[in-house]
Amino acid sequence: MAEKQNSAQKVLLIRSVAVEKMDGALDACSLRWPDKEIVVITDFAGHPELMADSRVSDALVPNELANGFQGVWDTQEEVEAVVIPVGNENGVGYAKVFRFVSRVRAQEWYLASRATELKRVQFSTILKRVRVEWWARVLLLPVSYVISRMLTFRQPKPVSIV
Repeated sequence: MAEKQNSAQKVLLIRSVAVEKMDGALDACSLRWPDKEIVVITDFAGHPELMADSRVSDALVPNELANGFQGVWDTQEEVEAVVIPVGNENGVGYAKVFRFVSRVRAQEWYLASRATELKRVQFSTILKRVRVEWWARVLLLPVSYVISRMLTFRQPKPVSIV
């Protein structure tokens, strides 16, 4: 029981933006949860820099992250909150990141809009975004293929020099 209570004392921050842009999200998390450990999920490249940051308690590099946010992080981790920094207002375009952390059990979910402002979201909203973006990719893939083929086979107009 003590382990479960200890893990709920963590805030999980997902490095979905460049390390240089994480400062705002780290500041927002430190202000929102001053007594909680901030654990960052990152890749090997960002690990040393994040471990050097005094606001970060730990930086984890899951094996599932070896190919980017392609899979799902299969964890039994239970945390106070999951924070996903996004480079826009509403998190559009981050479906792979949302899917990657979808199995984490969290009491609260937040988007760090423009990697600074914490915005609470419902977990069901995150799942809806994953589904919508996945279907949009599936449906638009044939369209993008046809357009690229049309552009490739387009003949340039002859230039006449007078």
